[in-house]
Amino acid sequence: MLYVILVLQILVIAFGVGIHMMRNRDDRTGAGFFKVFLPWFLAVSIGLGGVWSFMGHAFFADETAKSIGWPIGNPFQFEVAIANLSYGVLGFLCLRYHGKFWWATVIAYTVFLWGAAYGHIYELLVNNNHEPGNAGFVLYADIITPVLLIALLIAYSKVAGKEPATG
Repeated sequence: MLYVILVLQILVIAFGVGIHMMRNRDDRTGAGFFKVFLPWFLAVSIGLGGVWSFMGHAFFADETAKSIGWPIGNPFQFEVAIANLSYGVLGFLCLRYHGKFWWATVIAYTVFLWGAAYGHIYELLVNNNHEPGNAGFVLYADIITPVLLIALLIAYSKVAGKEPATG
């Protein structure tokens, strides 16, 4: 299921960027491409990803808990849902707000995902938790997604001729 979501995210990003590029020829340069690609990538990877995770933890709590290896009925799961929703909102706002807002969104999401990755690794090593929602794709995504987001923001900053921290 997670792979299907990843493919759908890639298709939504490609569709959004493609439509924009067809309508606006001025954005077909290196900096222009990043200016179009990044907000779509942030909105889909963080926005849709956050909302999807929110829905899993809020509306399908028992199934999500089982997939992670958590006990069913954990009241903290709703707090994780709300945290995911907050990142989802930030991701969608990246379509409207650029520059430093992108950096703030990516930094906050990075802290959350790398913290979650730490928790997954701890569960793997200490409690031998190899459930699909704790190990494998989820763990790799929690580590790789922030690296990719930061690399894209740095690349955009270089192409656009801006310092990374100034947006």
